[in-house]
Amino acid sequence: MNQAPSLVRRTFSSGLHKVVRTAASIVLVCFVASCSQGQRPFLIAQVCLQSPSDVDQFLAELRRLSVSEGLNAVDASTSTAKKLDIMGAGDLVKNRAGKVVDVLLRRQDGLGVAATNIGLPGYQVAMGFSAGVDTNAASLFADRIVGVIGKRWRVEVASGEAGAKGLSNCTPTVQ
Repeated sequence: MNQAPSLVRRTFSSGLHKVVRTAASIVLVCFVASCSQGQRPFLIAQVCLQSPSDVDQFLAELRRLSVSEGLNAVDASTSTAKKLDIMGAGDLVKNRAGKVVDVLLRRQDGLGVAATNIGLPGYQVAMGFSAGVDTNAASLFADRIVGVIGKRWRVEVASGEAGAKGLSNCTPTVQ
């Protein structure tokens, strides 16, 4: 009767546990970065933060932007951190950045941006922009958001269909 729990412990202490955790993080990143149902982001920008205080300041900047841009803000960072812990994958982010980032800023018409650090190297955040119904307005919106974030942190636009990947030369000041 004790063999099953022992087998489970051995299985999850093996490399399979890492694969399961990584797969879960990839699924979450794809879900969050898509911004709106059935659409890929028209733009993905990656942000290089440097420290735990940068993570807090980044989240505060997103809250300010939601007000100035008239967007509904949903900060699911704490909830997502708890879900990752329940899945046994909480260390995917916490050990590298101290805090999970999972924020959605969105207008009623679908224009918005989702930001997450799940599945990315420490202190890196991906921002996926959704166009909503007006692609012209969406482009201007993305320019404004990237411009504001870029004043404080290094921002790189992800190339083509590849999506967010680890940024080179993004080494946090706190390891």
